[in-house]
Amino acid sequence: MYEDDILVEQALGGDDGAVEQLYFKYVDSVFRYAYVHLGDYHDAEELTQTVFWKSMQGLHKFKRQSSFKTWLFSIAYRAIIDQSRKQKRQRFLKKRLEDLELRMPQRASVDRQVTAKESYDETISLLQQLPEQYRMVLFLRFVEENSLESTAEVMKRSYKSVQALQYRAQKKLMDLARKEAEQDEG
Repeated sequence: MYEDDILVEQALGGDDGAVEQLYFKYVDSVFRYAYVHLGDYHDAEELTQTVFWKSMQGLHKFKRQSSFKTWLFSIAYRAIIDQSRKQKRQRFLKKRLEDLELRMPQRASVDRQVTAKESYDETISLLQQLPEQYRMVLFLRFVEENSLESTAEVMKRSYKSVQALQYRAQKKLMDLARKEAEQDEG
């Protein structure tokens, strides 16, 4: 039995400590996922709390056909879609990247940090130009490092569909990067 399965059993039995452990294990990942798609720190915080509230309210519905993480991200995915429909947003990312954890070494030189931040900002800017489904598949696969199978479960798509979506998303991202590089040179 996996650690999450044990924690789920304990949580279903009323163990608040197990609920807390599940929360702290996944809260940062769910928050990053929400923030990348919503682009607003406070909206991402609120959605993260909603996802955990819904997951604990519906924990008895978790059938263990997938991992707890996959199940949790499918709740987050649906919550993001619901929120985007409600607010009729076309773009989910904003320029407030300071709140998003940069994946840089702590002791990096100032020059390396500035270069990494610029590169990161450019990547986020390119991602903003992609359709929502492309951003979502790239985030799940490469930021959260989900397998194709888990990504398919979260997105409620077939394995082959996610594979094709990922290919198209990567191709589109590379095309955008190439165009931007050509504009910078010219």
